[in-house]
Amino acid sequence: TLTMHHSAQAVVIVHTSAVDFATAAQVVGTQDFTENLDSGSISSGTITLTDVTISGDGIAAFPNGNGTNTADGSGYVRFRVDGGRPVTFTFNTAVIAFGFDTNPRTQGVNDTFTVDAGGTGSSFTMPSTDTTEFRGFVSDSPFTTFTLSDSGNTDDFYGIDNLVAYTAVPEPSTYAAISGLVCLGGAIARRRFKRS
Repeated sequence: TLTMHHSAQAVVIVHTSAVDFATAAQVVGTQDFTENLDSGSISSGTITLTDVTISGDGIAAFPNGNGTNTADGSGYVRFRVDGGRPVTFTFNTAVIAFGFDTNPRTQGVNDTFTVDAGGTGSSFTMPSTDTTEFRGFVSDSPFTTFTLSDSGNTDDFYGIDNLVAYTAVPEPSTYAAISGLVCLGGAIARRRFKRS
């Protein structure tokens, strides 16, 4: 299942199938990193990992290995986003696609989240039962921040695990420009060599 969300700058497609997400992401990008959230620590509402920083007042625990909201029986981020407490993922490198496993527990089933992917709005719905499902987002514009918020629900905790992100593949015109710069640099170097 997928949903398209348009803005003036970009389109974000929401995928509920990890296979469909990977297929779409590989068209526009190359896999940059995966993060199983099994290790690390939290300091003042900020989790700093190798490729991404997760921050927000609603982060309850990390790594959390208890049975509540766990996606795969191991560590994950447990959080809540109600009352104006968004959770933001900040990537070290701009990405074009981002996905994760999520679990709503019984109180958060069918909750709708608002997404901001680098200034482009979107939304998705949590699973309809207390189960783990995948949610993935593919944009046509690279982004370095991804923010989740949910102002309509209180005291609902959620789990997120197994992050995956893709960086954008340069378009053919970009390759042509890079190739042109390399050729120009080579020509200048040859010219200087001949003069000496």
